[in-house]
Amino acid sequence: MIRSRAPQLLAERVRKVCLTLGALLTLSCATPLPPRVELSRERATLELPADLTPLLIENLHGDINVRGSADPRLGLYAVVQAIGERPLRAHWKLSQTESGIRVVIENPGGEADPEHRRGRLDLTVFAPSQRPIKLLTSSGAINARGLDASVHARSGSGRIALTSTAEVDVESLSGPIAVSLRAIKFSAPVRIRAGSGNVVVGVPIDASVKLVARAGTRLTQTLGVQATHASMKSATFELNGGAAEVLIESAQGAVALLPITRPKT
Repeated sequence: MIRSRAPQLLAERVRKVCLTLGALLTLSCATPLPPRVELSRERATLELPADLTPLLIENLHGDINVRGSADPRLGLYAVVQAIGERPLRAHWKLSQTESGIRVVIENPGGEADPEHRRGRLDLTVFAPSQRPIKLLTSSGAINARGLDASVHARSGSGRIALTSTAEVDVESLSGPIAVSLRAIKFSAPVRIRAGSGNVVVGVPIDASVKLVARAGTRLTQTLGVQATHASMKSATFELNGGAAEVLIESAQGAVALLPITRPKT
């Protein structure tokens, strides 16, 4: 008697299909789905006192971008990224303090998230150009230009880049710094300091400053001015009488000084 193998073949095929489906299910269970990501945007226009009360902008959840404006009001625009089941829900809070008008980016009820695993908020600020401003972030970048009053900027590990026609006080612990000084006279000392990042500074050659530069690795300069003291890692220059002190240093990085020639009018 000859028996058909059809039932055996069918059973074998069913078994293989079941094994394949099981493997696929196992793989899908072993590979977690990517966290949910949401993007939102917030904007506000705020009235400011008529006097030149300083602005304090604090954002520990991302970058700060500042643009000087002729508008006396303060404009805020934020892009908020929320990640996962416990996402960042940041918003701004405006308050009046003894030292100025404070704009803080808060995460209500949330703990610190320096690596931005739950999201980030990148803030653009349109500020009156004549108003002094202080900027603070943790690992975010700071970019500022078009400002005609003093600028105070601090970042833990982010890059700082700014242009100002007044004195500046800038520090980043591990990020690079690029500053373009546009003033001829300064009413206060200028401080530009980095921990391990490189520093590049543009200096007006017609400014009246005593310039002290120190580098952790190497100092380069193309100012075309004879230094009163110079070495591989430090130099001192007196330009046009040296009325104001300008300190530029990087503890572990390089420092480069570039000349800025103001156009004649």
